[in-house]
Amino acid sequence: MRAVTIFITLLCLVANLALAGNKAEKLTFKQAGFSIAPLDEPQQGPSQALIIFLPASDGFAPNVNVQIQPYSGSIDAYANMSKTQFKQVGFKLLSENKSGKSEITFEYSGTLQGRNFHWYARSLQNGGIIYLVTATATEEQWSKVADKLKVCVNSFETIK
Repeated sequence: MRAVTIFITLLCLVANLALAGNKAEKLTFKQAGFSIAPLDEPQQGPSQALIIFLPASDGFAPNVNVQIQPYSGSIDAYANMSKTQFKQVGFKLLSENKSGKSEITFEYSGTLQGRNFHWYARSLQNGGIIYLVTATATEEQWSKVADKLKVCVNSFETIK
């Protein structure tokens, strides 16, 4: 029995050492006072990779989210598809800015579920993937949080 206990203890020690050497870089939120390891898994299809929030006001928390979307068309085709979708749901396109061959930024507004919202979104193409990084706030919140949200969205970079 003692040999089994020693074996299990050694096995746990080896496993802990192996895991300690394989630590992922953490996401750090200095102002909030914490860090956390990301759930970084290979993506097989469309996915919501990250959502981060500012404090809520008036029943809504302004946020930035990152979506990963498999897409084999051009960034221009993606932009045209996005603009068609904006029109279909009655959103107003406020600005559009294409950067190079692989990036487009939109600012738009509209009503969703009875509330007026404002969005700022960057779409970056890398290989057969579109990374869609979107900031969302209510129209009432936008003037107070737009700068923070845009800095966050604009800080996004692909690494592949």
